[in-house]
Amino acid sequence: MRIAFVVPGELGKPTGGYVYDRHLLKALREAHEVEVIKSPPRPSGVVALARTACRIRRGGFDAVVQDGLCTEQLTPFNRAVGGSAVVFGIVHLLAKDDPREGVVSEAVDRSYLRTVDSCVYTSLSTRRSCPSDTDSVVAYPSSRFSPDTTEEEVRRKAGRDGLRIAFVGDVSPVKRLDRLVRVVSRIHACRLTVAGRTADGGYAERVKSLCSSLGVGDRVEFVGAVDKDSVGSLLRGSDVVAVPSEYESFGTAYLEGMSFGLPAVAAGSGGAGELVEDGRNGFLVDDEADLYEAITALAEDPEALGSMGVEALRTADDWVTWEETTSKVVEHIERKVGETV
Repeated sequence: MRIAFVVPGELGKPTGGYVYDRHLLKALREAHEVEVIKSPPRPSGVVALARTACRIRRGGFDAVVQDGLCTEQLTPFNRAVGGSAVVFGIVHLLAKDDPREGVVSEAVDRSYLRTVDSCVYTSLSTRRSCPSDTDSVVAYPSSRFSPDTTEEEVRRKAGRDGLRIAFVGDVSPVKRLDRLVRVVSRIHACRLTVAGRTADGGYAERVKSLCSSLGVGDRVEFVGAVDKDSVGSLLRGSDVVAVPSEYESFGTAYLEGMSFGLPAVAAGSGGAGELVEDGRNGFLVDDEADLYEAITALAEDPEALGSMGVEALRTADDWVTWEETTSKVVEHIERKVGETV
């Protein structure tokens, strides 16, 4: 089978969506001929869009697999492709659920979903939120890490040097790092390390100013965008992973923290609840009051922290592997194309 793999931008980006894409691309290439094609940038212009669509139509592709991160630019692109191949959308987050979009009509999602033949959703929450009954499969992300962390190690290190909190993700308003900083300022026996690219420079500066005004500059460290090994080292040396986002379609950072036995303090809205069981392997938080309660509970009770860490480790050990996830998606693509031929 000949497949066009369409992605917005560079595949090497460290965010969860691109990690998913890289694993799926590798699995597809093991059995099929795959060509990676960059989707036209936004705003793309009619000429750029037409050229890329023409490349698809003339390429003899059986399937087009595309990352649906930019639905608005993919909708006219798919229309221009014109049914020459079976189109699969990898849907991490619907436009209507994205806090950055403000009040967005479901029309944006409906328009895009009408142009694809099948969807790959990365959480049940996203599929349930979908305003369309498009043919689909749910295939969860997995973790990049398979450390040799033991339950004994998790219990032994819990709260040993105060509560060490890891925030792993983009520094942007939707991740609500400001809330976490304010909570840290109220709980003295904890430290916070922030690892992630600056997605919003103005917001990042406001958070750093907040650290100064609250007097926690010596307890909050910003390390910026770091590579996989550095993320692994950070998680191994931490007690909890906390990313109190407004919404997460899934939240790979939570799973990766769990791989090292870290309870997750996660977004209460979205798909994180499919991984995080509130009060067992982490906490689901909706606001700053919830966040304060969760961090306080972990900081004040090392024994509970260790027990939740063990449950987090067991959750990660039982979670699907990347091989299982990508095999499920590849089989879905093969089946759908076979039915269409």
